[in-house]
Amino acid sequence: MTDKTSELQAIKQELIALKDTATKDRVKNLLQKEINSIDNEIREIQMKQLAKEEASKAPTKITVDIKEHAFDESDKFVKLYIPFDATQIKDEDVQLDLNEDSFSLVIQTPNKNHRFVATSLLRTVNVEKSYKKVKSDMVSVYLKKVKEGENWGCLTKTEKRLKESKSKMFDKNDEDAADSGNQLMNMMKKMYETGDPEMKRTIAKAWTEGQNKQKEFPM
Repeated sequence: MTDKTSELQAIKQELIALKDTATKDRVKNLLQKEINSIDNEIREIQMKQLAKEEASKAPTKITVDIKEHAFDESDKFVKLYIPFDATQIKDEDVQLDLNEDSFSLVIQTPNKNHRFVATSLLRTVNVEKSYKKVKSDMVSVYLKKVKEGENWGCLTKTEKRLKESKSKMFDKNDEDAADSGNQLMNMMKKMYETGDPEMKRTIAKAWTEGQNKQKEFPM
């Protein structure tokens, strides 16, 4: 019982005592109305307290970052495709928060939230004409280009810097290839250790793709 409830209970008991000693029906009726009002107030406090206790017992959803995605673009849109089993979710369970140079996508499921965040987009986008699309096996994000026909090539400035760094490292002569590889590895390791989640996701993806290519085309 809270302090507020205890106080109301004490007031209620005093009103009941006054009612018992009252001789006029009008006075008794007025006191009874006040008693009923206090009962309602006590009940409301108890219901709020119960709801608060139930909410505290509910498990907190964890949030996981989405790593798997595919990039594409047309003259008008930059497109992001995220494989996802969306058969058990509604369109309103997918929230897209857009800014001119960034966006976040959150897919809510009963057990967890799945999140994809892209900061420092390579170019600015038209927020009003950008949108999401939910299909049974995929969630897609369509970012409307401000300058139609402009080629992006990648989603963020981070990805572009990483691609340019890799290109510079591999443009050296074959005799320097081994040393270039070591320098690239060290550079990527440093960028991964000091980078934000987006940087880490981009580097991890590039590393995985590089390993797969080595398996397909061994030296």
